[in-house]
Amino acid sequence: MKSYSASALVLLCICLCFGNLHSLKAQDNFTASPTQTDMCVHWINGVVPAMTKLDPVEFCSGRKTSQGGWYSTKCRHGGFVPGEPAPGNCTFIGLNMPADTMAVNVQTVSADGHEFLAATTAPRADNQRAVAMFYSRTAVNVGGFKAPPGMYKLYPYETETGWKLSINRLRRETNGTQTAQRLATVEMNTIAQDLPHDNKLETRFSLIARHCPGQQQGIQIRELEFAFGNTDVSVCMCPDQISPLPQDALTEH
Repeated sequence: MKSYSASALVLLCICLCFGNLHSLKAQDNFTASPTQTDMCVHWINGVVPAMTKLDPVEFCSGRKTSQGGWYSTKCRHGGFVPGEPAPGNCTFIGLNMPADTMAVNVQTVSADGHEFLAATTAPRADNQRAVAMFYSRTAVNVGGFKAPPGMYKLYPYETETGWKLSINRLRRETNGTQTAQRLATVEMNTIAQDLPHDNKLETRFSLIARHCPGQQQGIQIRELEFAFGNTDVSVCMCPDQISPLPQDALTEH
């Protein structure tokens, strides 16, 4: 598992989109595999209400994109993991544009989401009770770590030296079950605030990265932010600049 410090973030954020800092393994493509795309489709079908205009197949595959492809919705009611309580707090935010497709889904058992930012050690990779599910159709640099395309579980936690984000990639085993592997831990931005936020978890996924160096150079950077009470933290993301998948590369569902 790799760890990345804040001291390198300025250089990283300037170079993020060029993909030269951390090479991917030979077997990792720069766009999501059919299996990862299918995992994304099943994930969205499970959490996004059917009445929304978001088509999971078009979204996950990049088949249909737009300059303003931004989606935000509360999740459907019902348990997100068999045998676990239904989420009391659940939000889905998705971005679907020509160069990249990303989505985040934050789920907590409590209604206010307080446990999401309560951890002081890295949760287990298979933890289900307070998690940010994340999908990227292309390779994406997350806080300095270049992550392969696919499905992830993200866990923020506070340490004596600051906030960290545990990055765990999901994979589908041959028996159909999903497992998570921790790939890296990166530092998060701690955002100063004049007034505390409400005591209810807020999740923001922004095109304008206000707290990420490199934004002023015109680099395409996203910012994923979590806030609760006196805590406000974020991580910077930069997608590889890749065109949408061709029609013949899409999976059938």
